[in-house]
Amino acid sequence: MRDTILKGNATKLAGHPVTGDPNVRPRQEDRDASQSRLDQALREMEIIFDNALVGMALSHGGHIRKINRRGADILGYPPERLVGLDAVSLFPSPTDYEQFVRKARQALADSDRYVAECRLLGPRGRLLTVRLQAKVVADAPTDETIIWVFDDITEQKRLEEALHTSKQAAESACEAKSQLLANMSHELRTPLNGILGMAQLLLDSGVTGETREYLAIIRQSANVLLHVMGDLLDLSNVEAGRLSVEAREFDLRAELGPLLRNFAAQSQLRPFTFSHRIDPRLPERIIGDPDRTRQICTHLLGNAFKFTRKGRVTASLDLDDGTGSQAESVAPDRIRLRVRVTDTGVGIGPEQQQAIFEPFGIGENYLTKKYSGAGLGLTIAKRLANLMGGDIGLESAPGQGSTFTLTLEYGLPQGKQPAATQPAPEPESPSRSLRILLAEDEAVNRLFTERLLRKLGHRVVSASDGQEALELLGRAPFDLVLMDIQMPRLNGLEATRRIRSGQVTGASSTMPVVALTAYAMESDRVQGLEAGMDEYVAKPFDTQDLIQAMDRVMARVDGPRG
Repeated sequence: MRDTILKGNATKLAGHPVTGDPNVRPRQEDRDASQSRLDQALREMEIIFDNALVGMALSHGGHIRKINRRGADILGYPPERLVGLDAVSLFPSPTDYEQFVRKARQALADSDRYVAECRLLGPRGRLLTVRLQAKVVADAPTDETIIWVFDDITEQKRLEEALHTSKQAAESACEAKSQLLANMSHELRTPLNGILGMAQLLLDSGVTGETREYLAIIRQSANVLLHVMGDLLDLSNVEAGRLSVEAREFDLRAELGPLLRNFAAQSQLRPFTFSHRIDPRLPERIIGDPDRTRQICTHLLGNAFKFTRKGRVTASLDLDDGTGSQAESVAPDRIRLRVRVTDTGVGIGPEQQQAIFEPFGIGENYLTKKYSGAGLGLTIAKRLANLMGGDIGLESAPGQGSTFTLTLEYGLPQGKQPAATQPAPEPESPSRSLRILLAEDEAVNRLFTERLLRKLGHRVVSASDGQEALELLGRAPFDLVLMDIQMPRLNGLEATRRIRSGQVTGASSTMPVVALTAYAMESDRVQGLEAGMDEYVAKPFDTQDLIQAMDRVMARVDGPRG
């Protein structure tokens, strides 16, 4: 019975094999198709892996299990040599490898991803820098299986280092240039102060005729040299980023009115006319930097005067309300000032219009040039305008004159604007006689300054260095100290600090100190004020500038400071 059943079943099975079952055959075909698709996908993944534009590698337990061609090319070895290799042999030292593994494990434990740059060792000891990313393979049996993606950035790093080195060299050269200009300024200003001072003393002594004419020429020539030196320093400060812009409330008409009147007076001796206009819509008071504004306008007007031989020069100060088709709107609490200087001078061709804003650009052949100047005024003006958030535009044609347009924005004071104030009259003589201590190491400047101060009615005692000045301060009372900066034994900055810290027995720590120095850069002024100096007057100085600085200091002493 059992045999019959088995035989019958075998017959049935023989008559109906498994592969012949209509339900079984499609399932097998599906598996075959799936396997085919899987094989195709694996082949495509292999193609992508082997032809990737970045290096790719699979590691397990610190050993390379698989690496693509780009990765092998980066490391400099054939793929078959890298497979199975312990990764420690790719690092410059075992210590480097240990540090790398420690950081990588920590990063992968924290965020499942590691991104870094590291140095690797290629054939014949060649060092290369790679940027890499790592990620733990999610479906791997252990977390020791990691996929790495990396690329060679050795050349990029070399270029970055070269750029950094070049940048440092350029900065060092710029700093050296600035220091050279500062030293030149000091060395030139010191004798210039003596020349100008002595010439002025002789002019004030009542000389006449040719002698007076010669002295006037000496003084004029020295002033030209001083102007060039000042332009060089201004340019150096702008390029080095040492110029700062103030934001304080001031009266625009009071600041620029005297400047315009001064140029009007100069035009009386020139073969052209000068006129100026200030827009009545301009507010009485604005917030900005009056000194830089005046400096820019001085350069623009001076340039127009220099290159105009006939005709006219005009200057207009207008409120740019932003209503023009090309104008940009202005915030409600701000205004835009437009200063336009127009002349009928020589004009400038299109090919030279950009050059005149570059340092030493003079707009003509230097061997045949007819106009004096170092070519710095417009450069400084434009860079100062840019520093203040504005700009200078130019419209010109040869033989038809030029129009320079300055645009600057200013803030408006809050609340009701006060009435315009007139500038205080310049004092012609001191309000009272002062006992002044003059600390000056240069004999000619000491002599000139002594004579000038005595002519103004002051009593003067001189010291040739800071140490002697402190000794004199301790022995007798003084109302004011005029302090040079660079002096032997003890410089003016340190001498002032000792006064302020109360180290000078017998002298008040609030003793008024006015710097009187040939160090004229902005950083020098800041350094002097930080040391405790009350005012800062640069040599060569104008007599009125010195008088005003002394009066300001003494006003503070007689007022709240006293």
